Amino acid sequence: MTDQPTEATCLIPGCGKPAACRGLCHQCYAHAAQSVRVGVYTWEQLVARGLALETRRRRPMKVSPWQRAERNLQCQAKTSS
Repeated sequence: MTDQPTEATCLIPGCGKPAACRGLCHQCYAHAAQSVRVGVYTWEQLVARGLALETRRRRPMKVSPWQRAERNLQCQAKTSS
């Protein structure tokens, strides 16, 4: 008998699809993310209810992509003048 790793399934009851992100399948994650974007829930509320897992981000982002883009634009403006 060999022990094969079992694939995690979506946390949403009745879904049963393979989990992709935060313990949710792609479709359920998209629905949850939309609910978070429009302000119905927060990720913390979904985690507390057992409807999503904590994020697995290993290290905090020091500079967001938007801040990096803004900094690049400022550098380009300085060098072009």
